[in-house]
Amino acid sequence: MDWVSYSYWPTFVWGLLALAAFVGWGCAAARLTRVASDHDWALCAAWGMAVVIGLGGVLALFGLANRPVLVVIVIIGCGLAIAWFRPGGWDWGAALIFAVVLLLWYAPAVGSRDSEPYDDYLAYFPYARRFLDTGTLLEPFGFRRLTTYGGQSLLHALSIAVGSEKNMNLLDSGIAMLILGGLAYGMMRRFLRPPAAVACTLAVLLVPIMRHNTMSQATGIVIWLGLFRAVQLRAAVLAGVLLAAFCTLRSNYVLCGVILMAAMLPPFARKVLPIRDWWRAAAVSLGAIAPWALLMYQSSGSLFYPLFAGFQRAGYGYSIGTGWMDRVRTLFGLLADPNVLFLLVPLIAAAFLSRNFFASREDAPPGRVSGRIDAPAARLAPIRGSHAPFTAAAVATAVLVAWYMASADRSGAFRYLQPIAFGSLLIAAPALARAKRIAVLLGCLMFPVFATYAIATAKERVSALASLPTQIADRAPPFPARVDGYRRLESALPRGASVYAVLPLPSLLDYRTHRIFNADFIGCASPPPGMPFFRGPAELRRYLLSLGIEYIAYNRFDRPAVETGYWRWWWRERAATLNPVMGPMVPYVLDLMENVDRLAATEDVIFQSGDLVLLHLRTFAASATRTP
Repeated sequence: MDWVSYSYWPTFVWGLLALAAFVGWGCAAARLTRVASDHDWALCAAWGMAVVIGLGGVLALFGLANRPVLVVIVIIGCGLAIAWFRPGGWDWGAALIFAVVLLLWYAPAVGSRDSEPYDDYLAYFPYARRFLDTGTLLEPFGFRRLTTYGGQSLLHALSIAVGSEKNMNLLDSGIAMLILGGLAYGMMRRFLRPPAAVACTLAVLLVPIMRHNTMSQATGIVIWLGLFRAVQLRAAVLAGVLLAAFCTLRSNYVLCGVILMAAMLPPFARKVLPIRDWWRAAAVSLGAIAPWALLMYQSSGSLFYPLFAGFQRAGYGYSIGTGWMDRVRTLFGLLADPNVLFLLVPLIAAAFLSRNFFASREDAPPGRVSGRIDAPAARLAPIRGSHAPFTAAAVATAVLVAWYMASADRSGAFRYLQPIAFGSLLIAAPALARAKRIAVLLGCLMFPVFATYAIATAKERVSALASLPTQIADRAPPFPARVDGYRRLESALPRGASVYAVLPLPSLLDYRTHRIFNADFIGCASPPPGMPFFRGPAELRRYLLSLGIEYIAYNRFDRPAVETGYWRWWWRERAATLNPVMGPMVPYVLDLMENVDRLAATEDVIFQSGDLVLLHLRTFAASATRTP
């Protein structure tokens, strides 16, 4: 059966099936760990997303997380949902929030072609495609592969298993937003009546989640909230699975997870998670993340980046050349940004309130009666400030991200800290709401920024809704004008050939029939002994052949038909100016382009059409026989 679809409705339905599968796997996890789910579908979905990531890590380690297996995972998850999930507490408010998010967020995300070519085309799209084709994620030249375990790419692959690259926004902008709406309403409903809970949930949804590409944003918030609820319920095993899944999404989430666990160790925090449960959660987390770490070692030579540099080029770093004063200025500049203050000021206030805050019944440790929460026991055993470790982790991570990403633009750094800070703000909301005077003061301070958010989000959602007819009518492949050229390039390759691909659309390649090595950010990462820069084309050829790579596929660097990062003029004239992070990469990129062009004059050009070129590197023996 061909699961690839370019039509709107098959992928629309598939996304809802994936959501149901998350609910089913979450129910299974709750039953196996004897933790009540409170019949909360959104909480089950958040837990199930983490379970799928954990399961996917084991499968990917053995090259089994491919399209057929991911489809089976969804089918099994739907079966588990039918068998075990029994919705409870579903009122008109929950139904209204689901309908609003389905219409205004999920539906416009299904066929949205919004993307960032320099990120999505070179990394996120081909990573999902490699999962679907090969069942694993081996990208030895990929710097972005080195910096993340790959959990988000696995979820991307699952969400487009019926679909294509043009559905990549379905996961974070669609499925995760449905879960976030359900989680927010469930949290508000514990201490508010339905009308007030609906209003507060809509206010949460009106805060825009900053996106630049298809990276983990809403998925991070969802799993962070699910982790909080697991810690509240003292479900140590489940908390360990969620923490591991959270860390696989993005590199700075690993830092946040470490800080969170450290924040739970002091004696005053042990009422949140007793030391015995802490050790259990830590052990489960390490076990669940181990397959992903081993897979990253296979791919990029590191078990834990940046502690182990792996295939990163020596001397290269994200903020290379940034001095202390630059870091300090960037730190204070970012922390003074209204968008950051909107999140951090209430979080800091919540941290001071934690010692005097007695959590309501949803914060209480579970009494267990046949695997369900004993509500009377929960009411009688409140916990002080269960939000405090999450608040501390969010604030500390925000400061460290700002310090580390000193060379990035302010919006780029904000995208990295927003999911954790925003999720922690939702967690701390009950504590803030109980301190009424402080809540009113914070509300007055935050209102101007929130009003700006609300207006911008309302306009964006109206525009997204207006795009639906176009999306539904769109039945074209993601890159219709380029598919034929890539297919003809591949037809010139023998089956099983190894190719170094310096191509703008690597997700159009077939990873099942050829060994594709994507260039990604040139000069940042490469297998040992490392890419031989500034030593001429002969050394480049010798290096690639030593890795078993006999072909180079590239676009013409002076006349690319699609620009995603392999355009000589852009690197020479604009890269360092537009993004300081790119500055240290420029000489390496230009050197590789020059060497590939020079190899085209001495090696066999077996295919060229438009801007696409395929070189066959002669082996050492063949080169010797052809030397005059």
